[in-house]
Amino acid sequence: ELFKQFTLQLAQKGNLAGLEVLAYSYYGGNSVFECDWKKSQELLLQLYQKSASATYANSLGYIYYYGRTNNNVAQYDLAFKYFSIAAAYGNYEARYKLADMFSQGKEVVKNKYIASNIYDEIYKENLSLFQRGFYDCKLADVALRIASIELQKDNPDVYLALWYAIEAKKAIELRMEYFDFYGDKTVKESIEKVAEQKNESKKMVGEGVGFERIRRITGYLVGTVERFNDGKRAEERDRVK
Repeated sequence: ELFKQFTLQLAQKGNLAGLEVLAYSYYGGNSVFECDWKKSQELLLQLYQKSASATYANSLGYIYYYGRTNNNVAQYDLAFKYFSIAAAYGNYEARYKLADMFSQGKEVVKNKYIASNIYDEIYKENLSLFQRGFYDCKLADVALRIASIELQKDNPDVYLALWYAIEAKKAIELRMEYFDFYGDKTVKESIEKVAEQKNESKKMVGEGVGFERIRRITGYLVGTVERFNDGKRAEERDRVK
């Protein structure tokens, strides 16, 4: 209760630290403050006006992307605006959300080539971070997206998608072990769904292809004697079986 009162007092005075703590307390809620997307949005807008931070812009992008304050109806125009601002600062989340919008044609002309290029850039940068022990990086999120986009192709490389899905699974497990980020449970569930989709898409080599039995008959490897002439047919009848 003391923490709550102190935070509210700081926020009322316009203190940046107090505003930020309160904004992200309302963002999904916590043990002290109940979730209130509208209040979170208002506070984040105040923070952004005071300090044009990529973090604030990215959070606003998420609120508009999922329509948190608009009866769950997405506001993609505003989402694109704030994700673009955050991405310009190099924010990884904003960058892959912009890629999502290009991949799905939300507020922009659909362009999977641009989306794939953005995903690949983020993947390389975050794989390096992950390998150096920075488990709070965005490897899980972007590897998940690469696996998903591969499975959406007309002729997907199922094993490549599986590789990225396994990598995403390992990355999210380590991130959840060491950190408590909002939305990570949903990310993990999405990775598991992609892995299931991979299993449904997977076909064994030769599946659905008809085969006939191949036999060695009188020195020839054949499946049938239909094309044998009379002499070869006689050989086949007379040979020791």
